[in-house]
Amino acid sequence: MNFTIDRASSMAERLSGIGTGLARDEATSPQGILEHILNFFTFGYLSRQRAQAYDAFAEALATSLYLASPDSASCKIPARLVVDFAGYTVTFTLPDDDPCELNPVIIDVSKDGKCIRSEVNRKMYCRSSTGLLIRRRAGLPHNAVVLTDRGHIDLRDANLMNANLHEADLRSADLCHTILRGACLRQANLFAANLEGIDLRWAILAEAELGNTDLKGVDLRGADLRDAKLGNTILRESNMSGIALDNANLSWADLRGANLSGADLSGANLRKADLTGADLTGAILTGADLTGAILTGVVPCAAIEVILSGPLAGRSLSQIYP
Repeated sequence: MNFTIDRASSMAERLSGIGTGLARDEATSPQGILEHILNFFTFGYLSRQRAQAYDAFAEALATSLYLASPDSASCKIPARLVVDFAGYTVTFTLPDDDPCELNPVIIDVSKDGKCIRSEVNRKMYCRSSTGLLIRRRAGLPHNAVVLTDRGHIDLRDANLMNANLHEADLRSADLCHTILRGACLRQANLFAANLEGIDLRWAILAEAELGNTDLKGVDLRGADLRDAKLGNTILRESNMSGIALDNANLSWADLRGANLSGADLSGANLRKADLTGADLTGAILTGADLTGAILTGVVPCAAIEVILSGPLAGRSLSQIYP
């Protein structure tokens, strides 16, 4: 199919009832429905001024996603999803055995035993679907504009307190100033997401991927980060007092000036991490790997109660950096 933004907008308008009867018939034909859906995933987020024309499909997709993945379930997009839209049955099928996520999603539009098939970019389908599912679960407006101008999930300023985002794929998502206090993000993927001003207090982030994110100065008190992946993460001056970080991967993390007092870092990977000026008062570091870590000015310098094991077995911080 030959797609342009202008044609996408034109088809969307016709489906909404704008234009001649012939044009509307074209838009509501199997080919027209398929093109409208493909345009939604391809151009919908770029045509914000025409976004209302896609709201009906966004609503239908959000409803089907919610029924397939209710509040208590994972946020993973199902391998097969059936959507009722404009009198047609629309089936989305994710490719099998696609670890690199390079293969497209198959779309079938069927009615009265007749079917037309096409495909859509997997990344755009999954991002749009994840954004709609999260918004539906949280009771937020789930209209057509769920992605940023760069095609990433847009949850800026959203209130997702106590929401279940288990296994949500939020890579590179915009979560600026999003409230995720008490939310379940277990096994979620937030790699390279924009987390500026985010509220993650009491959030469950066990086994979550947070690599290459900036959490400078963020209050993480009460959060569960056990087995979390925080490699190359900026955690400078963040408040992690008393939180669970056991077995977390903090290699190469920037922890300068961070408050880790009373935190459980047992078994954590802190290789090459920068802990300059960090507060480790009462922290548990049993089995932690601090190979190559920078511990200059760790507070308190005498940290006798912080006993290290692994490569630094039997030595206290005061013995390493008196």
